[in-house]
Amino acid sequence: DSFRTLSIGGKTTALGLSQEYGLYRPERNLEGVVFRWTRGEAAWTVNISGKRLLLPVTISHPDAAERPVLVRVSLGGPLMKKAVLLGEAEWTGPGRKILEFEIPPGYSGEGMIGVVVDRTWTPAESGDENDPRRLGAAVEKAEFAGDML
Repeated sequence: DSFRTLSIGGKTTALGLSQEYGLYRPERNLEGVVFRWTRGEAAWTVNISGKRLLLPVTISHPDAAERPVLVRVSLGGPLMKKAVLLGEAEWTGPGRKILEFEIPPGYSGEGMIGVVVDRTWTPAESGDENDPRRLGAAVEKAEFAGDML
């Protein structure tokens, strides 16, 4: 129908573009793994193709041992419609975790992952005066495991 093809969601899908917000450009860590820093809140498109989500997340807040960092992960349909909280994880120091969540029934195909970090930090305030970005979490590529029914 014409409404669907004229909508932002319809156009981005037809053109093969992804919808995202709150993410900085891709970078590579020392091992060559591609990741993206989030701001305090971020979301990006994915193809939901399994029963479990595996999302590698790294926190680098220099004061995480004194002030733990909480990350919440949500899953929604296109444009984060019908979003549901999958779960959360807390860091009590800098480090990487692979977060694993069950995908609720009814979520498959095009969707979005949302990440909210309870507080951000700025490398410029920690000695890297050339990096004024407000950083939340470093997220790697999301993977889906388990066959869809």
